[in-house]
Amino acid sequence: MSGIADFQSWYRKQGSPVNMGLIASIVSASLLFWFTRSKGVDNFLLAVDSHERPWSFFTYAWTSMPFSNGLAIACFAFLMIWLFMCGNFVEREMGSARYAGFWFVSTTVIGLVLWTGINLMNARVAFGAAYLPISAVTMLWCARNQTTTILLYGFIPLSGKWLAIVDLIIIFLIYGNGYPLLGLFAVAPLILAYFYGFGKLPALSYRAAPREVHATRAQKQYKQSYYDDVKKREMEREERERLRKLFEGSLKDDE
Repeated sequence: MSGIADFQSWYRKQGSPVNMGLIASIVSASLLFWFTRSKGVDNFLLAVDSHERPWSFFTYAWTSMPFSNGLAIACFAFLMIWLFMCGNFVEREMGSARYAGFWFVSTTVIGLVLWTGINLMNARVAFGAAYLPISAVTMLWCARNQTTTILLYGFIPLSGKWLAIVDLIIIFLIYGNGYPLLGLFAVAPLILAYFYGFGKLPALSYRAAPREVHATRAQKQYKQSYYDDVKKREMEREERERLRKLFEGSLKDDE
């Protein structure tokens, strides 16, 4: 029971229920497709016939199938860790409701734009996984942390601005493999997400949610000890006053 209580306490401290839920749902979906040997996954992938399956413009993000080999598992694990890091930051800054709206809108817009490119080029390909929606969240993080330096893969130092450029190049190469123009369709919504986070889209303004001031555990303990000390002093003063009156009353009785 203590382990469950510790997990609940840790979960509440994250302050990002939507992002944590997204991670859990993506991992759960990948395990489900693994256990069922990818049965029915074609109905959720983004492909040339997605207009016949309109839900696939959104559900493609939950079709990760990383358990084919060790490298795929490692990449998937890194992707979830990155979503945990940058997604938690973005949700705490935007607020949970707006973060959920951003994920829904960006995932759907990316799906529609990529589907348009697939049909224009008559490309016989199908896309799945959450890499593009997570890249949209990455663009927001990079726009809000342009000078912050991280260690990519644990040893490559990159500022937020350069991380955005590297991510766009990787997306272009992956999704433009065999169809270079399709790579442009893949990166276009991500560029919009970056400018949205940077506050450069006239029609859409990025607004950070009001920050609530939460006292730390040490601060709470200090305040509690302060109030306990005040209460103790008041009780001592009342006791002294009671004894004084009792003493004065006994003197009057003696007289």
